[in-house]
Amino acid sequence: MKIYSKNNQVDKSDLTKLLEFMTNCKGDYVVEVKKLRDNRTNNQNRLMWDIYKQVSDQTGYETDEVHAMCGQKFLLDESKKVPFVKSTAKLNTLEFSKYIDRIVRFFSVDCGFTVYLPEDYKRSENNLK
Repeated sequence: MKIYSKNNQVDKSDLTKLLEFMTNCKGDYVVEVKKLRDNRTNNQNRLMWDIYKQVSDQTGYETDEVHAMCGQKFLLDESKKVPFVKSTAKLNTLEFSKYIDRIVRFFSVDCGFTVYLPEDYKRSENNLK
């Protein structure tokens, strides 16, 4: 069950449903409150594929292969009976930023590849002026 607050308001009928649900539950349960975050942005997604392209150019692997390898390495969820790779499309903006940080660090530090980020492009443009 999910209850959303919008503009610091919660629908009272949702709270009533939650209370009814909790009183009818057998066993122990946890109610968790977390900040609602939007899914990844288009800019984040473009950056990810740009990084994959840079790695592809340096390794010869296809970008889809780089994407699959990164998913297996950084998004593997083994909490269920059958492990699965979480989809980047399901990540919120914060999770996606952390994912980007991890793949950049992996390819640039651990693998020694050159990975350019938007800030690097801006710096090089400024140096040309």
